[in-house]
Amino acid sequence: MSTINDPIQQFAAQEASNLTAIGTALTGITTGIVALDADITALQQQIAAGSSTLSAADQASLNALVTQSGALVTQAQGVSTAIPAAPTPPATS
Repeated sequence: MSTINDPIQQFAAQEASNLTAIGTALTGITTGIVALDADITALQQQIAAGSSTLSAADQASLNALVTQSGALVTQAQGVSTAIPAAPTPPATS
């Protein structure tokens, strides 16, 4: 015999799974940004230490990476400020 609680429990389980997946994705975004920034910094340091001169195309590529990283940071910051307040669970009796 099914009760009204069965669909609620199923929905709650699915939402818990969804929230876990979202958390994993957000962690991946953060990790990706940190890794990208580390690669950019290492490349910039390598270029500076070797007294290298970049071609216009290489400099444009490096500038594009810096721009992409900045855009990812902006998007990630937007996610953290767009999160609505969590609903208050109903009181149990």
